[in-house]
Amino acid sequence: MSLRTLGYALCLILALGLVPVASAQSSRFEFWPELDVWKELEPNLNLLFIESITRSRETKYTDAQTAVNIDYRWFPQEIYPLALTFRAGYSYASELSDDPEPYKEHRAVADFTPRYNFDENLILFDRNRVEFRWVNSEYSTRYRNRLRLEYRPVIREKLINTYFQAEMVYDYAAHRWTRNYLQAGVEVPLAWYISLELNLVRQNSIGSSAPDHVTALGFVVALFF
Repeated sequence: MSLRTLGYALCLILALGLVPVASAQSSRFEFWPELDVWKELEPNLNLLFIESITRSRETKYTDAQTAVNIDYRWFPQEIYPLALTFRAGYSYASELSDDPEPYKEHRAVADFTPRYNFDENLILFDRNRVEFRWVNSEYSTRYRNRLRLEYRPVIREKLINTYFQAEMVYDYAAHRWTRNYLQAGVEVPLAWYISLELNLVRQNSIGSSAPDHVTALGFVVALFF
């Protein structure tokens, strides 16, 4: 698979997800900057700290999220090229406003992610996540399944990570799938300790009487220690 072919495929798939919605539906554009800090504890054990912001241009709504995760990667030789990643984490999100009762969320997460290497440059991830959420003291649980395909070509001696991913969210309180995401992006290393990522996201709320659609531009700075 050439980089050009992959680029055409990503553009086509993402364009399908970005088709304009009917005027009766809510649609808006947001900017999602993020800072990721990775700390290697052992060869297969890492800490990840995340600071992110969601900014809506139309509604002027802004919220911030802080998260800490610990990842363990397992490469069992008997099932190579399959690998497994386990994650446990906690995040806190809050609305940045003068509202006397702003949105606040405490969230614990547990991930299980099989990874399959088709070859050294083409990798498929199947992340399964359970979220335990307390939103303004009200408890709920969600399940998220995300498929992610990465293609990692070497360009001018740099390993470039291009990807497309699709995710579905199931809300146990509503007893239905409530949201899906389409996302495509590219990550470029600047040095061994820093990389930059640019992505485009389409978020769709589904199964409700008033569907809500978000198109977001994401920018991620990742630091490695």
